[in-house]
Amino acid sequence: MTLLDELRRQWPQTGALMLSGLTDLSVANEALDRGALGYVVKPFRVRDLRIQVTAALAGTRRSANASRASARARVVTDLDAYRSDRDGKVACVVVELDHVPLLNASYGVDAVDRLFECVEQRLRDFSREIRVLGQLGPSTVAAAFTLHPAHSATHTAGSLHRALAAPAVIEGQRIPISTRLGIAVESFGESADSIVNLAESAAGAARDCAQPFVIYDGDLRDNASIQQKLLADAATAIHREQFHVAYQSQHDLERGTRVGLEALARWRHPTEGDIPPAVFVPLAERMDLIHELGAQVLRTACADLARLRRRHDASMLRVSVNASAAELRDSEYPDRVAAALDDAALASVRLATRDHGVARPRRIG
Repeated sequence: MTLLDELRRQWPQTGALMLSGLTDLSVANEALDRGALGYVVKPFRVRDLRIQVTAALAGTRRSANASRASARARVVTDLDAYRSDRDGKVACVVVELDHVPLLNASYGVDAVDRLFECVEQRLRDFSREIRVLGQLGPSTVAAAFTLHPAHSATHTAGSLHRALAAPAVIEGQRIPISTRLGIAVESFGESADSIVNLAESAAGAARDCAQPFVIYDGDLRDNASIQQKLLADAATAIHREQFHVAYQSQHDLERGTRVGLEALARWRHPTEGDIPPAVFVPLAERMDLIHELGAQVLRTACADLARLRRRHDASMLRVSVNASAAELRDSEYPDRVAAALDDAALASVRLATRDHGVARPRRIG
């Protein structure tokens, strides 16, 4: 009976069928009251058990479908109400949390529930224009926002994805947050139900193509077209060396001194604004242009550090440069590093590289 209670608490969408050697009717009734979908007395015939399992699964599906339908209806109703209050163009965003079953197993259902609360709060904190509409399913949250005239949907999606990315600290545990965003922007005459459908489809497309977000905007309904445009623009920007390098200081907190810089690739799109690395790095990898982009950043970082050291007598400064896993696996990568160091007249001890997904730098020696 305790197990039935725990199943209902932790996995409410999971059906339970009890098998017992007890023929006491009061026990069977108690099991059913605690959420069991059936009670089978042992010994049993396989045919009878199959009938009970089939009935239990059908009941679970009906319950789950009714729950999802009810949640979705509330989201659609709230989106309609939000649209009626706004003059600008409204967008619906569906945030899909990755690896929910694994998070449940690793941290517990209560912690994951609080993780969803954290995601919803970050959505609210991101902008006063955002209204959280509610959960669409066990791994998705829907929200609505009004597009700012100065910001494109791509700019907003990139900024929102970054705002959600930091790990959450729940009961002393750091729980990683990995999300995919699907965004649909309303067009004339489109229903709230259709907008939610498109946002859900966009989130699914983001998951399928391993992108941080996918946007359906106006009449542009083809995700392949959206991706193709970004691919073409990224290729042009890399070939024309239109990426620039920004720097983040690294400090020794005990000594209170600056000890280095981290070089960060940045792309300012001529029409879409700042495109986040979480978007353009996967694009460069898909086009096999990550080596060319990485080499540009590496050369720039080494040259800038050499100039900084000469002008400011900063002989102890070092520069850290992010590298993709594809670059680190490339047998020619050490030669590119050596060439960048030679061109800038830098000692190898002044340069460190690290994989985008690895926290500890690897010094080049």
